[in-house]
Amino acid sequence: MKSGAHQQTLVDALEDADQVLLLRPQNIDWNIDALFDSTHSVTLFDSVDGIINQISQIDQGHLVVMSNGGFDDIFNKIIPTL
Repeated sequence: MKSGAHQQTLVDALEDADQVLLLRPQNIDWNIDALFDSTHSVTLFDSVDGIINQISQIDQGHLVVMSNGGFDDIFNKIIPTL
């Protein structure tokens, strides 16, 4: 992810989602904002709190949270908002 080798794989993996909320990584060498155009329902956030705020406004549906790290304790922060 850091090197950008999986940029297109990331786009393809998220293509069928109704809505995608992504934390904008601070330690990558490429521009994640440039990957997604207006045909994708992707919103990028600079903080986990921004993602939590957006999730709290969603009325219904399924929520999938994926992370390969601690992700600023997002899992425990989401539960009270549901």
